[in-house]
Amino acid sequence: MRAQLSLVLLPVVFLSACSLDEVSEPAAGGTPIQTDKAVYTAEPVGAGDREVYAFDLTATFENTTAQTVYLGRCFPDTPMPIYRLEVLGEADGQQAAYDAVWACVDHGEAFAIAPGATRVDTFRIAGPNAWPDGSDEGIGVLEGEFRLSYDARTCPEEVGCALPAGQARSNVFDVRLAP
Repeated sequence: MRAQLSLVLLPVVFLSACSLDEVSEPAAGGTPIQTDKAVYTAEPVGAGDREVYAFDLTATFENTTAQTVYLGRCFPDTPMPIYRLEVLGEADGQQAAYDAVWACVDHGEAFAIAPGATRVDTFRIAGPNAWPDGSDEGIGVLEGEFRLSYDARTCPEEVGCALPAGQARSNVFDVRLAP
């Protein structure tokens, strides 16, 4: 009986530890992630039949909540958080060609960002990262309006404590292809 009671209470304790009650909204007009530029130029990189474009983006994440925020990372020793680019504007709802193809392992080594603390990361953003079979044209949008987002949560576990989407998104920025 005691073992059964522990199994029932464990999910309740786990869920209460991941409460979003203390999560505050970003300051008016601000976003938790700020990019270093409003416009990026994606340059062609590499060689071969498939065109790939890349640019460097530096992002500063500020924990604007009243509790520690955990940023997921792919492997326990990966030096940057898991990120994705969201397509906005006219192409809203389409896939970004710059989204990394994440093949991560399950671990408990997220980056812990204390309330009021900041973290700065520089990413080499490249894409497209996927092509349909037999095609030289990649999948996804390469230019237009984008927003960077992180895998962010209020507990170190991989699931169950995701922050509201607005707590892990950047300002809007433009990506243009080099002429």
